Amino acid sequence: LRIAEQLSDIFWDRFGGIKKWHGRLERDYYKTGYVTGHSGYRRRAPVSYNERINCVDAATECLTEFGWRKGSAIKPGMKIYTKNPKTGKIELDTVIKINKGKYKGPAHVMRGRISSVTTPNHRWLVDRFIDHGARNGGRELCVGFASSSELPMPGISTSSKRIHLTGDPVVQPGGKWLDYEVELIGWLLTDGCYTGGRKLKKTGCFNWGIHLVQSIRANPKKVARIDELFKNFTDTFSPFREAPVLPFRRTDYGQGAVNWIMFNSITNKIKEALPDKTLTSDFLAELSTGQLHLLYETMLLGDGSWDRQVGAHRSFTAGTKQRADMFSMLCVLLGIPHRLFVVPPTKTVKKYKSIKSQIISSKLCWCVRLKRRHRAQPAWHSSWVYFSGEMWCPTTKNGTFIARRDNVVYVTGNSPIQADEAKIVLDAMTRL
Repeated sequence: LRIAEQLSDIFWDRFGGIKKWHGRLERDYYKTGYVTGHSGYRRRAPVSYNERINCVDAATECLTEFGWRKGSAIKPGMKIYTKNPKTGKIELDTVIKINKGKYKGPAHVMRGRISSVTTPNHRWLVDRFIDHGARNGGRELCVGFASSSELPMPGISTSSKRIHLTGDPVVQPGGKWLDYEVELIGWLLTDGCYTGGRKLKKTGCFNWGIHLVQSIRANPKKVARIDELFKNFTDTFSPFREAPVLPFRRTDYGQGAVNWIMFNSITNKIKEALPDKTLTSDFLAELSTGQLHLLYETMLLGDGSWDRQVGAHRSFTAGTKQRADMFSMLCVLLGIPHRLFVVPPTKTVKKYKSIKSQIISSKLCWCVRLKRRHRAQPAWHSSWVYFSGEMWCPTTKNGTFIARRDNVVYVTGNSPIQADEAKIVLDAMTRL
């Protein structure tokens, strides 16, 4: 790019008349959308009239190594999650450049399975089919990029393009946590809590414990699984005296509720890593790919919703937006398509006087809906509107980034031709 800029400066300094002619063509280009050569032939530009940035609107978020962030918080040098078009895997990639600016003109809007507002030349990572004919092998699936202006419109055009919603699981080595510790954390985040917090006299440290509760009547398989899990813990410590005792205490109150309480060095380690009983980006980065799957499976067993017809979990419920965002990050790392939505609170009123028991009203919660399809048809609910506002887009080596808008998560591209690069391309086009 620097060499091209130097050659461009040398060219314009040497040929001043052509520079004036180019300036006139550039002004006409932003008014009409095309340039006119000496022969009178009009070459229409592949971009919008005033489009120097090929970006998404300010409401679009990006998944960074610290979690979901708005475009205003993204800086060059930060690491964000992208999808490698060649390998298909989710990868951490460094932000080379942030492109921001005001845009006025037509914008492509998608609603439904994908929520986006993009400039006409914004790129998307799509699957497309190339028909070679029955004698030459039939249809071939290819992965490539397509601009927003190339996407099909409902009732106007059709296409085989499918936008990527996710990728293959991220590759992480792990090594800091053991598998049974990760499974214990999964049960703690959904069906457990911290207990204790007593300060020890000898060390002066606080001793924290973990308390799990599960119903043996409703979930006997889960109780059996937790019993097998606690057999792995042999580190013994008592919350009441600083001497080795039983590894953990299991209590069955006879009313269907089974309790497990454990105090040892592992519980203190978990309390230090997750003090608010909420997943963190640093903790997820310390797990291997297999441990991420184990954590995901355990959390769904605790607070997931099982669909009998499909035979799989369909959603995960969280009490706060932060917990839902971190579970969303876990889904991205595992390549699981999903979206978030809010479940509003409900207030139930007693309709009959014979009802004496208290009716509990539900509180506001967040639900992460798990999808089965890894691609989305862009033709549905697509339209063109006039847009005026801020646009932004990061530049990465892989040419993509994980985006979220209106709680819909998907993979989108970042346009490599931005700002100064677009200027050089426009210079070359006008000389043609």
